[in-house]
Amino acid sequence: DHLLGSVWGARDWMARHGITLDIQEVDELWGNTTGGNPSGNDGPNGSGSGTGPAYDGMTMPTLTVDLEKLIGLKGGLFNISALQLRGRSISQDHLSVYNPVSGFEADRSTRLFELWYQQSFLGGKLDIKIGQQDLDTEFLISDYGSLYLNSNFGWPMAPSVNLYAGGPSWPLASPAVRIRYRPTDQFTVMFAAADDNPPGNTSNSFGIQGGNPEDPTNQNANGNASGTRFNMGTGALLMTELQYAINPQPDDMSKVTKDPGLPGVYKLGGFYDTGRFPDYRYNQSGQALGGP
Repeated sequence: DHLLGSVWGARDWMARHGITLDIQEVDELWGNTTGGNPSGNDGPNGSGSGTGPAYDGMTMPTLTVDLEKLIGLKGGLFNISALQLRGRSISQDHLSVYNPVSGFEADRSTRLFELWYQQSFLGGKLDIKIGQQDLDTEFLISDYGSLYLNSNFGWPMAPSVNLYAGGPSWPLASPAVRIRYRPTDQFTVMFAAADDNPPGNTSNSFGIQGGNPEDPTNQNANGNASGTRFNMGTGALLMTELQYAINPQPDDMSKVTKDPGLPGVYKLGGFYDTGRFPDYRYNQSGQALGGP
């Protein structure tokens, strides 16, 4: 947790003022030993074998400020983070799959990630978050999905292949408002309204319908590799979720005198996008994709 110790006292000073600086580093090396599809990155005209190693990496600094400690604003929280993404996607280059092997595969860029302010009310039972947000940190996720590497254990495939560039999910974020109400430890209700098209795409991610082959997932479309162009012209993504927790665990397990039982969460939710989408039945020329 504290790789660099107190950093000559800076960590302790920041903690007293409610300031936390985290840096997450992920580096992956994947390999395809047999089969696979060759790509243009293997050599001239895509003449490679379709096998071999592929590296991808991510560096994410995050600054969080507890405004109660800093200026006395009770329930105020500020967050800003950035991403430096590098390497190649083995899923795009060699596997030709909709579901990426790794949840960290992304188009190369150095970009703003999240930038939001959250204010809590009613003793912490209600909080409202406003700003640039990644909805897949709170919606449509499994609490234990991070144990696994396949990207489907995070933001699942249903929104990823049906929303522009996958919607406001990692590594993209959108201007959004999120409301969360927790009347008890067991019940949570959440609602979010967000821009549905973080990079401002005019097409979805698939080349047959106008996708950009140089930017396979259209994450950097329209000059938005920096993540600082806020598109608001396509539609709104509306999401809601009801959660019911079984055997919620106390924050401090050391003071527990009775076994609280195994935890679990039931979730029921849905989403609706007000924007228009390309029809999967036809290509750009109007020809049926399922025809001969």
